[in-house]
Amino acid sequence: MLFFAALFVLQFLMHQIGFRAGRHHGMREGQPESVGIVVSALLGLQSFVLALTLSFASAHFAERRTGTLNEANAIGTARLRAEALSAAPAADIARLLQEYARVRGEATTAPNDSAILGRITDQTNSLQQRIWERFIALMAQQPTPPTVSLETALNAVFDATTAQRYAGTYPYPKELVVLLIGLALIGMGALGFLLGVRATPLRGLSALLIAAWSLVIVAILDIGAPRAGLIRTNAAPFEWLIGETPAAP
Repeated sequence: MLFFAALFVLQFLMHQIGFRAGRHHGMREGQPESVGIVVSALLGLQSFVLALTLSFASAHFAERRTGTLNEANAIGTARLRAEALSAAPAADIARLLQEYARVRGEATTAPNDSAILGRITDQTNSLQQRIWERFIALMAQQPTPPTVSLETALNAVFDATTAQRYAGTYPYPKELVVLLIGLALIGMGALGFLLGVRATPLRGLSALLIAAWSLVIVAILDIGAPRAGLIRTNAAPFEWLIGETPAAP
């Protein structure tokens, strides 16, 4: 909300500066049609950048959501293969995978707090080590095709975790954020200039347009941020896996 307010104020100030400059220009040189053409081109470019960044943010969000489902499915598959084996290490692996699912579900909804994320990372690494140690013991007891199949499943779990951890830490490109906000400010300044040249303030409609642009920009940045904002993936696949009732999205 604070970011939305700051963005709105900045755009409104640029609009007012552009309006005053346009009034001064209009009183001296009239109302050339070329001003409208330039402003239209700027607003069109701004719309294109908005669409580009929205596409990027949506793809990033879909990657995180798909990664959550893939990781939960990989853990479920590995647990089922472990439960199908009769040796004691296999039972330990199944139990550890249940705990692993709980930790990875917590990782999905964890806030952007270095202490919490560090604890979850340590738990994840520790569980991976313990799971692999029990698998080595299992392989020594039962070097059979089902055990090799479990090895493949465990590797898939660890790979899915790595992919999800990367997706959760990949930041939104700063260059796109600067470009998006910069064009928004330039576009509002240019629109204010055009209205000033034509001596039509339209402050109410301009404020409504600025609010709409600000909401769209905030929504785009929210979708693209892995661990910030309101639009985030949830841990429902992990909660289903460990038998808990998932929270409402």
